[in-house]
Amino acid sequence: MTPRLPSINVSPGSIPKRPVVKAEVSFTRTLGDNWRDRKRRGLPGQAICLLSLKPIEELQQLRYPLFPGALGENFNTRLLDSRAVQIGQTYRVGNHVVIRITKVWRPGRTIPVYGKAFFAEMSDTDIPQGVVPSPTGGRSGFYSELLQEGAVFPGDPTILNQAAMPSQRIRTER
Repeated sequence: MTPRLPSINVSPGSIPKRPVVKAEVSFTRTLGDNWRDRKRRGLPGQAICLLSLKPIEELQQLRYPLFPGALGENFNTRLLDSRAVQIGQTYRVGNHVVIRITKVWRPGRTIPVYGKAFFAEMSDTDIPQGVVPSPTGGRSGFYSELLQEGAVFPGDPTILNQAAMPSQRIRTER
């Protein structure tokens, strides 16, 4: 089965992010999305925050009241194996958007509503170093940079590119 994008989430500057039915994605962000913490969020290589629904569902089983966008992620995926995602991989999302995975993402400690134990459930100390095969490695999301702008919609496929992408960014006509 093809991995899909069931939820695209934006916020004017706080969490949670809320789902939208269409998003225009630029090199710097998902349009309509913003951050309060500009020292750590929205930096180069962090245009999109990607998180699988699987860890959200696993953490819901542990009684955390999570939902798509609750942790500040822009794209949620279904059927994309987070434990197989690697830094540097490129994915085509929908018809036009192409992203490159740049680094492992962990939710900020500004999410106090879930308590201190939540961060241990979400990721461990190996995650910032990119050691994804850790016990919680697949629960962390990923930051990505945009290689090609465009529109995305819920339900769009999220496909690993087999061919290498050009290093330059490509604007698409809207």
